[in-house]
Amino acid sequence: MKKLFALLLVLIMPLALAACGASPSPAPADSGALPEALEIVNGAWPDNDFTAAVPRPETGVVESGWLAEGAYCALTLTGVDDDAFAGYLTLLEDAGFSQAAYNSEALAMGVSAGTLYTGGNVGVSLAHQGDTLALSISFLT
Repeated sequence: MKKLFALLLVLIMPLALAACGASPSPAPADSGALPEALEIVNGAWPDNDFTAAVPRPETGVVESGWLAEGAYCALTLTGVDDDAFAGYLTLLEDAGFSQAAYNSEALAMGVSAGTLYTGGNVGVSLAHQGDTLALSISFLT
């Protein structure tokens, strides 16, 4: 259930990121690219243009990932407690990212936090609940 919830947030957050743009722009041509599952080897951080644009979390195991070429990369990590999540937000800030939005909600299964960071031309949406961190990385246009 937590993974499904995290996946749902990761897939929705890029839409919120796009909606927060400063000025409307013409819609890009539909590339037809659907997300493809990333091959995750031993829980390691995948290597692609999106993941190279953000700091690598110091803790957590990558459980799953999806890549939509030219659109976004979404990852789900486990083993990320509240302190590790706060530490990752600090890593983002140290790398020049700033918080654009934040929301948290108490749910029956614990507190769920969602936040959006931007830095340069990169947007990172994060959802954290329990020990699960879901993030989506996209390039802003």
